[in-house]
Parts: sequence; structure tokens; C-alpha cells
Amino acid sequence: MAVGWCADGMSPGETLPSVNQLVAKGDVAFSVQLSPSVAIFTLRPCSRNFDSANACDVILRRQDGWSSDELSRAASELEKRQSEVVVRGYPEMMRAKFKDDIPAVCIHAVEIVIGNQRFRTTKQEQMKPRPCAHAIVPKRKKRGTNNGNRFAKFMQFLVDTFGGYEGLSRGILDVAGGAGGLAFEISVRHGIPCTVIDSRAVKFTKKQANAIAFRERCCKLISPGLSISMLARNMHNRFQCTSFDQVQELLDAADVLASKEKSEKMKTFDAIVGLHPDQATDHIIKVGLRLSIPWAVVPCCVFPNKIVRHLKTGERVRTYEDLCAWILEQDENVKEATLDGVEGRNRVFYMLSEKKN
Repeated sequence: MAVGWCADGMSPGETLPSVNQLVAKGDVAFSVQLSPSVAIFTLRPCSRNFDSANACDVILRRQDGWSSDELSRAASELEKRQSEVVVRGYPEMMRAKFKDDIPAVCIHAVEIVIGNQRFRTTKQEQMKPRPCAHAIVPKRKKRGTNNGNRFAKFMQFLVDTFGGYEGLSRGILDVAGGAGGLAFEISVRHGIPCTVIDSRAVKFTKKQANAIAFRERCCKLISPGLSISMLARNMHNRFQCTSFDQVQELLDAADVLASKEKSEKMKTFDAIVGLHPDQATDHIIKVGLRLSIPWAVVPCCVFPNKIVRHLKTGERVRTYEDLCAWILEQDENVKEATLDGVEGRNRVFYMLSEKKN
């Protein structure tokens, strides 16, 4: 199928734009345009016998230089499946969502020939390595503290630190997450079960609701290719959303620890977390430590006039630095990390269970 190249030696997430003479040809077995900026299709050898192991997945993206019109015309011709297709492009090994998944290898098309028609990108010289094949949101310049990406950064930290998707498969308890930002990252972008405990009702923004609708539509469009295309399976896994539950009340550690039923419910979660949970910080730590549940907090406000805390030196906790020191004193196994790329109060304190250490 693909001439002059082998995926051996590539790492998940790696692209090789310099290998732009990679050529593949065959008949179209599956094709779909997901949006004006993305289309995928699968080529099979020009023979009667078809084995999905011999399939070649191809992706067209506006980020690779395809204009919306050219991409749409190419996608329209591909869906007709009338002629042999020749593709030239560069390879990418996509990241697999689960540890046991086989990473999908695809070709980023820069030129496609369908019969006597030729389609190509308009700025091949600007191709640059990309971390993955799903849409990348451009960064916006903002004044002041840049913490708009704190939900995504914190969620990625949880996935990397708490055993990946397998380690969080039972679900995450998001404490004081009524704003919905972290719940969106957990349940929508990462497809992990999530329960929010907050007195505020979670309401997704219009942008988040549109993202959910887009992902659901993409899953339906990709479904016919799941048995044929490894790329389709990879994207389907990543686009799948999980609904979240909500408990509209404040987390009270004393109440939870006094109730066997509530304590057992807490133990069903793989992690208890809070991103700037304010006065719930102490409750997360206390429940996590007493019930041996993995937890993580990104503290923010101290509330020295409302919450009385003392360091081991006997001094009152009054500043952010005091609060961070106090959290580290709660157990010798508490660890600290930093959310890279997030400005302001970006220190993470967490503790894993023995099986995740």
C-alpha cells in the first residue's frame, strides 16, 4: 500500500513532514468528511481480497495546507469510490487512548490523484510537525494571568499521574466544580465518568455544548468505518463522551466519615480532585487521607478568617505559601507538582494509593 517507508521507530504522536514523498494507492474502502477542515478515508489494495491489516488510513486537514473548497471537492470525489486513488503525503503515528490499543498510523495527504483529477494543498512548504490528528485550538493572547487552559492542563496531569485512562476508569469526583470547566474536560474531552459535588448546578457554555454536539455527530459519521479503519477507531475512542452526574451539596468531610454508606460511595471513585476548590480543599484532603482514596488539589484562596489551620511550628496559616506548606504537612506521602503552562496559583498537591505508586 505505502511505498518507501516503514513506521518502525516512530513514537506515538510523532509526525514526519520531511517524509513528504510517501506514496500510497488503492481503492477507497471508507471515506467521510467530518468538518470543513477535516476528512479521513481508507485505501485498500486493488484486489478482490481485502484484509483490514493491509488498509492505509489517510487524513486531510486544513492545518496541512488544504483550503476548505479543495478539501471538500476531494472528499466529494472520494465518497464516489469510482476510481483508483493515489496519495502523496507524510506519516503520523497517533497516540492511543488506552494502553492496550495499537497506535494508528496514517498519512497526512498533501496531494491526491483520483482518476484524471488532481487535488493538492496550497502551502506545502509550511507543513510543520503536529502532536496529533484531532483539531488543535489556536492560542489567544490575553492580558493578565493566563489560566484559561487550567482545566485541560489539570486533567492531563491526572491522566498522566493516576494511571492513565485505565487507572481512572471507575470515575473522578470533582469537588466544587460547579463552573463545569473540569467536568467538561473529564467527561467530554477524555470520556471518563465524572461526578460533580457542588451546591451550584453545572451549566456548560454554548461553546462546550457545540463541542459535545460535534463529537456526537463525528462518532456517528465514523461508525461505518470502525471495522475497516484503525484511524476511525482511534478517533471514535477520542470523540466519545461520557455523561456526568451531579450532587448539589457541599462536600463535608465529617458528614462523609460519619456515614458508612457515604464512605463506601466515596471509595467507588478512582480519585477525588479539586481545582481551586476554595473552602473544600481541607475536606478533599481529609476524606482522601482517612479513606485511602487518591486525591489531588490545586489550592487557591486561603480564607484565614474563616478556616483555622496551624503549621507544625504553631503559626497560623494566613498566606498561600502557608497553605501549601500546611498541605505538605498532612502526610509524608503527599507530593507536589506544577501545572506547566498555567500562570498564577498552579501548584498541585496529590497523593496516590499504594497500587498507583
